[in-house]
Amino acid sequence: MRIVLVNWAPIAEGARRGGGVNGYCQSLALELAGRGHEVISLSSGARYDAVDGPPRIEASAWQGIQIREVVNSPVLAPSLAQFRDPAGETASPVLENLLTGLMADLRPDLVHFHNIEGLSAGCVAAVRHGWPAAAVVYSLHNYHTICPQVYLLQGHRRACHSYDNGHACVGCIPAPDPREERERLIRGDRAAPTPPSPPPPPPERRPLARLRRWFGGDRAEEWPPRFIPGRGPHPWYGDDVPAWRPLLNVVQPEPPSDKPPNDYARRRAAMVAMLNGCDLVLAVSEFVADKFRAMGVREDRLAVAHIGSRMTELAAAAGLTPPPPLMAESRRLRPIRVVFMGYNNWYKGLPMLADALDLLTPEILACFHLHIYALEGEQMEPIFRSIEPRLGGLTLRHGYRYDEIPSLVAGMDLGIVPSVWWDNAPQTVMEMFACGVPVLGAALGGIPDFVREGENGLLFRGNDRWDLARRLAEIARQPEILLRLRAGVRPPRSMSQHVAELGRLYERALSSRTHGSAEPEPVRSE
Repeated sequence: MRIVLVNWAPIAEGARRGGGVNGYCQSLALELAGRGHEVISLSSGARYDAVDGPPRIEASAWQGIQIREVVNSPVLAPSLAQFRDPAGETASPVLENLLTGLMADLRPDLVHFHNIEGLSAGCVAAVRHGWPAAAVVYSLHNYHTICPQVYLLQGHRRACHSYDNGHACVGCIPAPDPREERERLIRGDRAAPTPPSPPPPPPERRPLARLRRWFGGDRAEEWPPRFIPGRGPHPWYGDDVPAWRPLLNVVQPEPPSDKPPNDYARRRAAMVAMLNGCDLVLAVSEFVADKFRAMGVREDRLAVAHIGSRMTELAAAAGLTPPPPLMAESRRLRPIRVVFMGYNNWYKGLPMLADALDLLTPEILACFHLHIYALEGEQMEPIFRSIEPRLGGLTLRHGYRYDEIPSLVAGMDLGIVPSVWWDNAPQTVMEMFACGVPVLGAALGGIPDFVREGENGLLFRGNDRWDLARRLAEIARQPEILLRLRAGVRPPRSMSQHVAELGRLYERALSSRTHGSAEPEPVRSE
């Protein structure tokens, strides 16, 4: 088959640009090419040489994969750069005409969108107009289609349960001016446009410091601390920390709004219509499927397809050595090795992990040697250094290469994935499982699809520092739990296994196209 893979970031850069989704796209492209398919990678919105220059397509090649890149796209990527102009992502006639011509030239059998950042909702219809025979598949790796800042977190802190016909999106986050972003990219400054998160307060001012030591002593069973009428709300739920409220993995339909739709609402409606115009929409977890179903994506278009991980092959080839014995009879021989791996940002939960640790007694903290391999983790180092004297050990490293993961993770007793939002399907979970390490994860998004309570890991209530601290205290008191969990870990599906399944889904999409699936309506700006 001739397959076009679409993502905003250039495929040659892998996870270095575009994160896990682009790393996955790179692995997918190489696996498909290795199976004899003709693979073409299309990216857009990341390269500019003129502020108001017309968009054009440049061709190149990388490791046997054909490359097509839209230069000077009127829609910027990543999505935060475009946030202040939702109408641009709704429809862009000049960009859509360019896509129509490209598809007429390429004549693909199938176009697989992994992201539509850097493009517009109308680009799926443009594919159809350029080459009607092509099947169109869309993978829901994130929430960009229903949330222009991707995370469904208002102000980057609170879960978005209602966008109020788009009015909650106005001023939701600080975002750059799109024209200034183009100028920045022309200058060659490729630093991420996302404004930095506000730094955590210094240790002595952190709100949880006054609540420390609930876990591990005689009062450990009094969890959570009792609410006493007449003394105000429990500090966990106080107005000063609204972003700390626990989050459940429950999908609720968007509540009605009495406000008229604005450009953000029209953008969401166009994106949902675009998804319904695809032949197949692949959700990377059950939660993602439920969420988009509630947003109006048609049941007959949706399918759950867990992605594969190249780490399965890397870990198998590395010949990993398990950690040294943790227990002798009923006695713990050494500190429990716990690892956090990934980006240091609010969404991935590293600040929340620090807060949860601050709730534990020194006796419990001394049971753990904490390993933190956090990209851009320098900002959090002072916080963890303040906790270090109470820990059984602390190892900090600000960044790592993908191929280093087996050597960094294999000797750990437990991986921790404390995401504070509906994380679609974090690849960190799969990478830890590939290395034989059980996971303590937030019960949010796609994490419960992979972490099975008591079998290969443990779950705690999402965004709940008290519950995370409770589970860590439980592990400290009963470290033998980890031996049972490790025995239950199985490697995730490899990219080869995943692509075999994906091939069957591609055939389903092609069959749907052959039998006349509905054409997407063209999107027009008002």
